[in-house]
Amino acid sequence: MKTFMNIKLYVAALAAAAIVPAASASIVISPGTGTSMALGYQETGSSQVVVYDNQTGDLDGSVGNMSVQDSGGSASPDYTGTFSAYTTSTSSSSILQGLQLAFRNNTGSTQTMTIEVTEVGFTVPQGSNINLLNELSGTLTNAAVGNSITFSSYADNTNGWGTTSGPGVTQSGPATYVAAASTPLNPLQSFAEPTNTSVFATNGSYSLTDVLTITLAGGASANISDTTQTSAAPEPASVAMLGMGGAGLLLVRRRKIAKA
Repeated sequence: MKTFMNIKLYVAALAAAAIVPAASASIVISPGTGTSMALGYQETGSSQVVVYDNQTGDLDGSVGNMSVQDSGGSASPDYTGTFSAYTTSTSSSSILQGLQLAFRNNTGSTQTMTIEVTEVGFTVPQGSNINLLNELSGTLTNAAVGNSITFSSYADNTNGWGTTSGPGVTQSGPATYVAAASTPLNPLQSFAEPTNTSVFATNGSYSLTDVLTITLAGGASANISDTTQTSAAPEPASVAMLGMGGAGLLLVRRRKIAKA
């Protein structure tokens, strides 16, 4: 698997026919030939778009980099913005991260956008206790009360494409920020949600999937950073041994104090 990948998505989404709950916006990512990463996006009420690295819709010919532009042809797009994502792997952890996601709702009504990024073939780390961390932060400008950003992370130890449910899938999150009403004197809201952690097991290749849902009032904008990270967690036996060791040291110290 490549140790570094970068994706850039330039989005001008189609106008939404109606606003329905964000969970109904379903992006289906299936295997792409000769690639390990895919990115899909969908505005609620509009058709989904899925693009694979170096395939139709990818304007960047280099391996591991994608530049995608919506070709829906909307004369008055609801959302405009950019999206960058990358993956990294070290000897002890793997990361699927979205950075500097910048969106603006150009309409006069509330609109929702869902973005999904998947990469298959992660191999680090391995074991029966792998931490899956989920982090979300960013800013909203000119938001209305109830506008929201929701981010969920998924690990699939069957290495499936875009898998967010079923056997072998572990979810971390969702992390959700719900906006207060912005005011002319305070148009900017900053947020950093608490880290969510789940644990899964794997002894082979696994996939990671990010799902980000953005609901903004007309004229509002968002800048978002999201992170899905895996890292090795101590085995339960190791944790127990550490606890026993600490208890032993405490007992020795107490005995020395008593003798003194």
